[in-house]
Amino acid sequence: MSKYKGNFSHIHFTSANITADMKVDVEDIKFSFNAFVKLEGSKCILSFDAIEAAEMQKVIDAADQIRRQRRNP
Repeated sequence: MSKYKGNFSHIHFTSANITADMKVDVEDIKFSFNAFVKLEGSKCILSFDAIEAAEMQKVIDAADQIRRQRRNP
């Protein structure tokens, strides 16, 4: 990424993950991600990897729990 010289309005960075408690996880890609967030002149968009079926259910359950907590504080 240090050789980036394009004139793009948006740049997508993939491979982020979502934890079971709905937080962004870039630990496995930290070096590249840190370079990505330093890019200037374009809007940087973080995209997420496809989630395996077993993990997807955990994410759905966590999101449901968060919604319930927000409705009934």
